[in-house]
Amino acid sequence: MRCVPQAALAYLVLTSGCAEVGIPEPCAPGEIPPIGQHTLVAAKEKAEEAEAEGTKGDETQSNGDKEGEDGDVAPTDTSPDDASPDDASPDDAVPEDVAPTDPFEAAREDVERSADWLVCVVPDQLPSEQLDAWVERRDLVMDWTENHPTLGYTFNASIMAAIHKDRRFYASMYMNLAYAIGKARYLLAANPVDPVEAEVAGLESVAQYYATFRAVEPKLTARKLKRLMRKKHKGKLREWVLKHMAKG
Repeated sequence: MRCVPQAALAYLVLTSGCAEVGIPEPCAPGEIPPIGQHTLVAAKEKAEEAEAEGTKGDETQSNGDKEGEDGDVAPTDTSPDDASPDDASPDDAVPEDVAPTDPFEAAREDVERSADWLVCVVPDQLPSEQLDAWVERRDLVMDWTENHPTLGYTFNASIMAAIHKDRRFYASMYMNLAYAIGKARYLLAANPVDPVEAEVAGLESVAQYYATFRAVEPKLTARKLKRLMRKKHKGKLREWVLKHMAKG
């Protein structure tokens, strides 16, 4: 067998991708996906109000039972004419006959298309006329993920701390978005949900977004993220996640 010089061997290792174990290939963003108008926060508030009204109704019923034991209570006039202008519904209010999850289901396709596009885009590389589109789609994805009444998404700071403490990885400021996208994708697909795998999915999405940044900025490095991806390659990432989830 012909001997390969050490310098040439090092070059082969670097160019073959072995130095980026566990980091996926960068993806192509494609066209900016169209999105509609969605009232996701209003839908969440409606669900919370319904829950609060249910609790309040139980308390009122309990108090009414007690008052009934002491004597009759005069009825209160609740004429519509006495309603305060503050009681009027805002323009973006969710109709009463709409289930809390309906606006989220209506927005789901827009959210999924936006998420696919976002993890393939470096925002500071976009033309200025496209930055508003990036912000709109980022806000839609984050509003949908954080406010969905049944998705069960939570941000785990103890998991992402390793990414944010990497001072040389300036792009870490964008990685919460990628984490949310990866974790939400897992939560939508999994049944039953494994909390550890949800965190792993979030980190894998961060690795994908890192690859996107790395494609346009080859000198960018994320040592701690790459260390985690090497752990995944060796089957040790679950153990790391469990340890850090226990820290809270």
